[in-house]
Amino acid sequence: MSTSKTRAMSARQTFAFVLLFGFISLSSLAILTIVLTAPEKDSQSYRLERVISAEGRLGREGLQKIKALPVSSGKEQVFQTLGQPMGQLRNLETPQVGILEQYAYPLAFAPDVQVVLLFKADSGQLVGYRFAFNGTIPRKS
Repeated sequence: MSTSKTRAMSARQTFAFVLLFGFISLSSLAILTIVLTAPEKDSQSYRLERVISAEGRLGREGLQKIKALPVSSGKEQVFQTLGQPMGQLRNLETPQVGILEQYAYPLAFAPDVQVVLLFKADSGQLVGYRFAFNGTIPRKS
């Protein structure tokens, strides 16, 4: 009787080991696939192409104004509302919207954080905004 219990325990342990090994193998493979197929960060997309205004900054009030802007606002209207941006970044090309112009406003209270406004290149309409953190938008001197 003790032999059958030992065999049953041994079979259970073997089964548990196979399941654990399979889970670890699949998890490792999934993580490796994600790491190897992740898109490379295109540092050129954060490169400041031209300086527009060295004083271009946004405070908390400016952030509130961005939230109040209609999405279809024109570039000139946005610049009148917020002031001139610090600079323009390299254009982005997206399959959904097409070519986007990017304009950067560092935050006055956190200069390593920039608000990047996105405009359709063909119409100049505001599409949205994003944040760039930790100085990912290099500044031209």
